[in-house]
Amino acid sequence: LEILAPRSFGWAGTGPAWSNRAGPAFDQIGAATTLPSEVVGGILAPARTARVVAFHARDASLPSLEEVIAGLVDDAWDRRSPGSEAALERVVQSVIADELLALAADEEATTESRAAAEWGLRRVQARAAAVATGPAATDDPGAATPVAHAAQVVGLIDRYFARPWSANQRTEAPAGPGWARDRPGGHR
Repeated sequence: LEILAPRSFGWAGTGPAWSNRAGPAFDQIGAATTLPSEVVGGILAPARTARVVAFHARDASLPSLEEVIAGLVDDAWDRRSPGSEAALERVVQSVIADELLALAADEEATTESRAAAEWGLRRVQARAAAVATGPAATDDPGAATPVAHAAQVVGLIDRYFARPWSANQRTEAPAGPGWARDRPGGHR
């Protein structure tokens, strides 16, 4: 942050520029979202989660998807750092919630992957609810930031679970020979 200065007014030079929601000031929180988004998004990519499920089914000594998700959630919500590090931890917590929501709602993800994502969302929801309603949830503006963040995460997950189910949330089986469905008179 010490070496990053805002661009001069009217500067029209070329070169890399950070996406910025903080106006002329450098948005270190926004920039810090990039790394956990790439890492967590990669871990929770639908194809990768399907492989984790399949490999665990073949060899129980390999971690289950729920174990992987628990590791992400627990690590993110068990940390208690002061100051600016706490803001970065909240970024990671938000990214994990967002990526779990994306996986849970992904029509291309397997049923097992979506179920594990919903299990992880309930774990995040419980952790966030403990912060949102815990002893720090007072009228003290100095303690409001982690409480507000946790309440926002709880609300986001509540809205996900409150949505009505629709047929487009169904996991479609990969295309196969279709002999059972294509025969006249059905499967016998």
